[in-house]
Amino acid sequence: MKQKNIIKGTILLGSLSFFIGCETGVSNKHDKTPFRATESSSHTVSYSKPITAKTSKIEKIFSKSGTPGYYLQVGYFKSEKPSTTLKDKAHKANLPYTLIKKYEGGEPRYYALVGPYRSYNQANAVKSRVRTHLTPSAFVTEVVRP
Repeated sequence: MKQKNIIKGTILLGSLSFFIGCETGVSNKHDKTPFRATESSSHTVSYSKPITAKTSKIEKIFSKSGTPGYYLQVGYFKSEKPSTTLKDKAHKANLPYTLIKKYEGGEPRYYALVGPYRSYNQANAVKSRVRTHLTPSAFVTEVVRP
């Protein structure tokens, strides 16, 4: 009887420490971004890192006139304003188009952007749609005040 209680206690203690260990999550001493667990229809659990602004380099556009936020850059034009074709394509795809004019070295530069979005994740979520309808080289950028 005593041996059964010891075995039950060992199993209970092992199970408890297993569940406590699972609740603390997976840790990597070099990267402190938490993992996200997702369960599929076959009841298998997979772990993936969420997409965050910290995991990728974001180019920033410093502008006093532009609305701060995250955008998808669909074009960069030196000295000439882009044609209305890009704007028309964005309008047909129901994407918010913005053009920012910025002077660099006394010369005008034009940034054709889709957005703004409040977060990197929101902008990144529409990237495939922008790449399909406007340009395959679109990427997420951030407009900030200088």
